[in-house]
Amino acid sequence: MGDRTYFILARRPFLREKSGLLIETPSQTLDLRDYPAQNREDALNYIQQYLSTAPDLTQPEFGQQLATVSENNFMYLSQMLRAIAENSHPDANLGESSLPSELPPGLAAYYQNHWLRMTGDGLSAIDLSVLNVLVQSTTGLSVSAISNIIDRDEYDVEKVLDNWIEFLNKQEIGGEICYSLYHNSFREWLGKHSILE
Repeated sequence: MGDRTYFILARRPFLREKSGLLIETPSQTLDLRDYPAQNREDALNYIQQYLSTAPDLTQPEFGQQLATVSENNFMYLSQMLRAIAENSHPDANLGESSLPSELPPGLAAYYQNHWLRMTGDGLSAIDLSVLNVLVQSTTGLSVSAISNIIDRDEYDVEKVLDNWIEFLNKQEIGGEICYSLYHNSFREWLGKHSILE
């Protein structure tokens, strides 16, 4: 390879020691979560461009609604927009209180792949307990809060969360680091499909 050859890799968050990548050249990491306004603008532009061939779905309100429900997640957007454009999704009104009852097959398969990666060789009792708490919570919870709910040691809870970091939102709330599943539709998918039984 010659000079001025660049590679751009996009991926979900990860622990650097578990990245699976060997990079022996200068590199820079850009966390898109640090740019929420730009992400939303990109999502709105993507929605507008995708639906420009469907005049009945190009109202600004619809784009704003879909961007909000998508949480600016482009995999979610691409799958939902394809389904809406193909009219295979009867519930095209995607207000926060009226999410579709069924996900498009591509998105469900994507979540199934998440699930397979989360379970690996199987789930321990503590894994299941932590996951149950995350599925039931619509807000972020600290390690200590999860630990108290399931009556397990904080160290053990933190190990579980570290293993699933790419599927979680990690944010500071009230001075504590809190965790939630990375997208509401993934949380709902886990709950609806009796994954945790």
